[in-house]
Amino acid sequence: MHRDAVLAGRRGFATAASRRAILAGFRSQDPMHRPCAAASHGSPDAAGQTPKLRQRQSKPSSAAASAGPRQRPTNTADTRVKAPTTSPATSSSTLPARIPRKAPPQHQPSQQPPTHPATTAATTEAPPPPPAVSATGTVVPSPDDAAASATPSQPPSAPPPASALSPEILQRYQLSAHQHRQLEIYLDYLLEVNQSMNLTAVRDKGDAWQRHVVDSLALLPVIERHIGGSDSSSGNSSKSRASSGSSDGSSSTGVGSGSEGEAQGGEGSRGQELRARSGEGASSSSSSDGGGGGRGRGALRVVDVGTGAGLPGMVLAVARPQWKVTLLDSLRKRCDFLREAAARAGLSNVEVVWCRAEDGGHRPELRQAYDLAVARAVAESRVLAELCLPFVRVGGLWVAAKGPDPEVEVCAAAGAIRQLGGRQLALERVESHSAEGQRTALVVAKAGPTPARFPRQAGTPNKKPL
Repeated sequence: MHRDAVLAGRRGFATAASRRAILAGFRSQDPMHRPCAAASHGSPDAAGQTPKLRQRQSKPSSAAASAGPRQRPTNTADTRVKAPTTSPATSSSTLPARIPRKAPPQHQPSQQPPTHPATTAATTEAPPPPPAVSATGTVVPSPDDAAASATPSQPPSAPPPASALSPEILQRYQLSAHQHRQLEIYLDYLLEVNQSMNLTAVRDKGDAWQRHVVDSLALLPVIERHIGGSDSSSGNSSKSRASSGSSDGSSSTGVGSGSEGEAQGGEGSRGQELRARSGEGASSSSSSDGGGGGRGRGALRVVDVGTGAGLPGMVLAVARPQWKVTLLDSLRKRCDFLREAAARAGLSNVEVVWCRAEDGGHRPELRQAYDLAVARAVAESRVLAELCLPFVRVGGLWVAAKGPDPEVEVCAAAGAIRQLGGRQLALERVESHSAEGQRTALVVAKAGPTPARFPRQAGTPNKKPL
């Protein structure tokens, strides 16, 4: 029993004072331990408690000691004893008072200042008056209802679609509905691919129609006027030659190309050759053709140098399906886009060539093999002359789209144009406008062959212009 008590005390079933009290009781009842207990703790009293134990206990009870086996004393100071042995009155006085829990804050509705009855009556709308009833029992309409029914409601006018060219433009460039649809297919695919590949800075479809399609179509009157594609355009070409010849010596063009007689004579021979190739005399029925686009005119070989997204070459191929258009670009992925765009639009007159202009100018199948070379927003005129004129045959044309005021740039390129076998014909305004002003077109005729050393190696024309 002594061992069990010691083990129980070690395991924490009783406090230190309780263990000592239990051990003292066991020793007082066991005769073997009485001398040891008396020697170590003093002589026990009638209750079997030593003096030290009496000092540590708060209220010793003599009746509990004389009544049979000793009970385990309780320590009121020990907070770990869960069941008190004292009376309820005593235990309630010794336990600490319970801290009252705070009540949760209650939501108080925001108090609004009382509104004045007059203000409330003014803000509330008055109910509509009851409809008037005639003697026959029919409802008489109010004056407001009668006025509303008298004016018929018109649906709001829808804005014009951004994907449509105006009838004036279609008529000006002799475009049919089928050609208009082809341009729309090309433009939709351009904007779709432009989301993943940088083809153009234009993102809006309406802006793309104006800045790409209309700007490219604006070159057609200038080209057809100088190649003499019809009887009427021949008359306009003669007027243009007279004006351009008189302006060669003035400051409007800024470039002098020899005497006026030489210019007219050279242009006359060039015009006869181009008119023979373009089938002059058949364009009178071209405007009435359902397909549009001047079908009566003959086939011209056109090269678009540095075409990029296909401008203006792709638009010219749609507008003039009898022309054979070659799109030349130095980037492989742009050439893949151009082939797919031509296939989607159903263009069989488009060929795509992947090479640099400096290298293509020396290839036998490309050098001096085209009637017309066009370029748009590629480089300045000195660089463009070296890149484009080697592709044009003698008697052909080079047309470059320029900005509103290119006179200074064109004057600086006069020497390079003569060195490459060209001769400037005109610098004309076109039916295209930008934020800076009306755009222009530079027209250069190929008067002689280009020397074999041109164009120079790739990159040299941009670094060291002529």
